[in-house]
Amino acid sequence: MKKSLNTELQKSSKILVCASPSTVDDVSGVILVAKILKALKKDADIILEDSSLDKHLKELFKTHGVKYSSEIKPSSYVVAIDYGKAGIDRIAYDSDENTGKLKFFITPSSGKFDFDNIEYSVQGNNYDLIVLLGLRSLKDLKSLYDKNLETFKKRTLAIGHKQLGDVFIMLEKNENLLAGTYRIFGADSIKAVNQIYSNLALSQIDLKEGVWDEAALNGLLSLALSGVDIQDVINQRFFSKDYANFDLQIKLMHKVKVDKKSRVSWAAVSNQEIQFSRIKEGNVDTSGRITFNISKDFDLCFAAYEVGKDVMKVIVESNNPAKFDAGEIAKVFNGDGNKHRAEFRIEDMPFKDFEERFFLVLQDMYGLEITGKSTNFKSSDA
Repeated sequence: MKKSLNTELQKSSKILVCASPSTVDDVSGVILVAKILKALKKDADIILEDSSLDKHLKELFKTHGVKYSSEIKPSSYVVAIDYGKAGIDRIAYDSDENTGKLKFFITPSSGKFDFDNIEYSVQGNNYDLIVLLGLRSLKDLKSLYDKNLETFKKRTLAIGHKQLGDVFIMLEKNENLLAGTYRIFGADSIKAVNQIYSNLALSQIDLKEGVWDEAALNGLLSLALSGVDIQDVINQRFFSKDYANFDLQIKLMHKVKVDKKSRVSWAAVSNQEIQFSRIKEGNVDTSGRITFNISKDFDLCFAAYEVGKDVMKVIVESNNPAKFDAGEIAKVFNGDGNKHRAEFRIEDMPFKDFEERFFLVLQDMYGLEITGKSTNFKSSDA
């Protein structure tokens, strides 16, 4: 399998990578392939059928510095004439709709042309290998395929769960594209793969629907057991907060309120407290789990940061997604996320007014009655 993969890559100079990603697994697999091809110094274009990409998935490409397009650049057919000796007086063309032919009329300013002066070439879409990632059919690419049928007649290498392409590499049962790509390319092919895979696997923790992806975590465990040092990556992911944001999280902890009956906990920090911590709006670090969301006795937690005057950034986390869907709650406020974690932004609304509205939303969605029953958390509270 590795031999056939390496053979195809080695003999290819211009590669087109196509996918139709819709999950973090898919996107991460595409990013990993893009980075591997770059490390191999291959000229590759990433073309996606991107109708299923939400804001978070698009952000992943930006975060990892991978550019993609949703259109395949068309081929250009070039007719080149050496006019150094004869010069050009004028150029005209005529299109014959009956015959479907296009004629060019080139008049020299002196002397004459002969056919030895003319060269023909094709520029642009000159791929010699098409790599298909995670596709069950070329029709998954929709108009990308329909508009570029000639391109997809080139030699293809496919990685996925269903037979496709001239050379096909099968993903294992229940293996996602990220873990499969790592296994297929292998740590011994490129040293950079280990670090790339570590970063991508860890980036799934807050974004993917399952939060903890078994295949990704097994991949990380495999890396660690094989001697790969992933500590720096873990530190960046979980211990990223600077002193000012650390101070802000302590303030947030001091403001925690709970409703034991509804199993909801929450807290908010004011704009004054954020300014006192000398943090600008764009530098409020909300990565990682909500600091106080550490108790199994609460199904739903939210944290509000007043980043400007009556402007709040709100994080919602559900520890019981079967009961509370964080993403659906955020949608009410034009936010997004998944069932485990989501976020949204509120403007022109003081926190107290937002708090009341938020509880009304929970009441409408889940029948919770929290207003007036919340208490500040105390360590002595039984």
